[in-house]
Amino acid sequence: MLAELSTFCGSVDLTLDRKKTFVWSNSAYHRTNFRKLGLPIQRHARGLGAQLQFGRQHSTAIIRKRIEEIQPLWNRLRQSVSPYKVKVMAIKQAAWSCCLHGIAATSLSHDTFVALRTQAMRGINAYGAGCNSGVHLGLIEHPLLDPYCWSIVATFRTIRECAAKEQLTVLLQEAVLGSRKLPPTGMTSILLARIHHLGWEVVHGDRCHDGLGEFSFLDISFPALLLRITWSWQKCVAAMVSHRKTFAGLADCDPVSTREYIDTLSLPEQGLMRKALNGALFTNDSVCHFSSSGSTVCQFCGEEDSRLHRFWQCKVFDEDRAKVSSEFW
Repeated sequence: MLAELSTFCGSVDLTLDRKKTFVWSNSAYHRTNFRKLGLPIQRHARGLGAQLQFGRQHSTAIIRKRIEEIQPLWNRLRQSVSPYKVKVMAIKQAAWSCCLHGIAATSLSHDTFVALRTQAMRGINAYGAGCNSGVHLGLIEHPLLDPYCWSIVATFRTIRECAAKEQLTVLLQEAVLGSRKLPPTGMTSILLARIHHLGWEVVHGDRCHDGLGEFSFLDISFPALLLRITWSWQKCVAAMVSHRKTFAGLADCDPVSTREYIDTLSLPEQGLMRKALNGALFTNDSVCHFSSSGSTVCQFCGEEDSRLHRFWQCKVFDEDRAKVSSEFW
């Protein structure tokens, strides 16, 4: 095949770049012969920017290199004087599409996504003591700002555009049954893992159940699919922060209405509200661990401080609480 490729290139007056040319075979016998002939062998390579794998051995080298290549972006984003909303748009439309290109065929570790969340929080200047990146990127902002949710949406988009329904339904059913024929790091297994991460159950083939009802992720409209993903992602975030008492009941909140309310505030108040919602430590029951005074009392009234006290009990803010409607109480 290599000789035929060289002949073809010569016939049409093309130059074959030997430095970028390599071979691969699923047969160990042929790979051994290739090595004897001095031909370069690669198990994976970059194709149109994404990672291509030719064997069962899983590799994330290409996508990790893409993640490393955008590292300077985070510092430039943090130092930029652009508005907060512009930075959020830049991450969703530029950062994730660049470093997570081809994520549908690649699985990354949990720590990698945690690191990406931290970098995004630093980029939008939202990082701080107690601030939870999962809550900020996945609920305070639209979940597509979270790299893992973005990856799940990108996976469904790729599958819907490229997969043949007849073949995918059979492969997905085999993956559900734990068939050993499918590689554990193949695209079908990756798709199943991301379906399960959302808490969805694969009923049969491409039909899933998400708590709202049964649907086909291939036949449903993409806006409806995105709506179901964001609805399920709220429960994923709630499970992620279930160890923090201040986030109890997060699965029952209304992030859409909350985002709409934040947009009605002035820019300084928007920043304060995000800090109040993402778990930032600003009450003295937490700040005492790294403050110079070490005091745990409220700076306004002198009583023992906490979020519960500051929002609902502190007498200094009685006038503000009086403005709350009876329906809210």
